[in-house]
Amino acid sequence: MEEMEKEFQEAVALYKAKEYLRAVEKFQVLAEQGHSRSQGYLGNSYYFGYGLEQNYEKAVEWYIKSSEQGNDKAQFNLGICYSKGQGVEQNWQKAFELFLKSAEVGNAKAQRMVGECYFEGEGVKQDYAKAVEWYTKSAEQGYTVAQNQLGDWYEAEENYTKANYAKAKFWYAKAAEQGDAEGQLNLGIHYLGEDEDKAIELILKAVEQGYAEAQQFMADYYYRGEYKGERDYKKAFELYAKASAQGDEYAQQMLGECYFYGNGVEQSHEKAFDIFTKLAEKGYKPAQRKLAEIKSLR
Repeated sequence: MEEMEKEFQEAVALYKAKEYLRAVEKFQVLAEQGHSRSQGYLGNSYYFGYGLEQNYEKAVEWYIKSSEQGNDKAQFNLGICYSKGQGVEQNWQKAFELFLKSAEVGNAKAQRMVGECYFEGEGVKQDYAKAVEWYTKSAEQGYTVAQNQLGDWYEAEENYTKANYAKAKFWYAKAAEQGDAEGQLNLGIHYLGEDEDKAIELILKAVEQGYAEAQQFMADYYYRGEYKGERDYKKAFELYAKASAQGDEYAQQMLGECYFYGNGVEQSHEKAFDIFTKLAEKGYKPAQRKLAEIKSLR
């Protein structure tokens, strides 16, 4: 057993170093000997195509073997496969059962997914109280996705009370403290009415991490002159461009606006028209309206 564990740790080190081919060779040998964690890693290798050709069916096969031995990570991953219909027929009830098994032994990601199932009514009867209960279990383990979701829940208009507003801020802060960009943005927005400098400091941290929503938020802030009452079209354009490169359609639309009016960049109706046209072809209504407006002026 000691030798098997040593081989496993060597395989994990190779996997983390992205030497997937060598890692998979070791995982394969160990998995066939019944080593549950190696079976889980082999499932991951098939799922993501690391060192092997991507194959969801084989990923599921190995997740099942590992899950049957009580591997909570494999149970969670198998639940994801059932929820998405990857390698198996989609089955939310089965996914929920697997998430719950994993969650009950403390898997934070699975706890969040149990909360998600209760929230959406997927695989189980919808129950917001149980959703919050499971989100909280996950958040208390430091899982930032759950912390942000819990913040969103407490902040939602239909749940608004002063106490819930404070809880939202608490959970956003927990995520932000871990360097989570979404948490930094959410907490920054909370501070806007209290301490603008602190708010912008937090949001800019998210911007520096390349978080598109933060880039778009700060671009709007600069564009509208909301930061200390001064417009900065150049900074706005730069941030819209960064968010646009990540596929943010609103940012792409605003990039077109910048080109159209020459705000923060040399005016170019041609570039603006090209951006609006591409967005309109994808069904983005603000771009369709903008094109109609332009054509009506010609």
